[in-house]
Amino acid sequence: TVEKLKGLWVEGEKKQLGNHWIQFQILEEIILQLKTFENYAKKNGKEEIAKIYEREKILAEKIHEEKIKSVKDGGERDEVFNSIKENLKNNFN
Repeated sequence: TVEKLKGLWVEGEKKQLGNHWIQFQILEEIILQLKTFENYAKKNGKEEIAKIYEREKILAEKIHEEKIKSVKDGGERDEVFNSIKENLKNNFN
């Protein structure tokens, strides 16, 4: 994925970069991680920290929602994302 993005960058393909599915994957990774950190903080009695993570997660979700309105998401995700998602789901939620 990084190699493909690098190629687009080097070739000056700004339009393709702006419409690339990776932006959805990155936002979803951020949301998953913030959700995990929020849950971890709650489990450890750190409610104030959990609120900060929750607030940032909501912001990332809003950005994701807005992005969906302007860029088509084909649902493609790479192996790294799938691994992160699976590990977070199995180990921390």
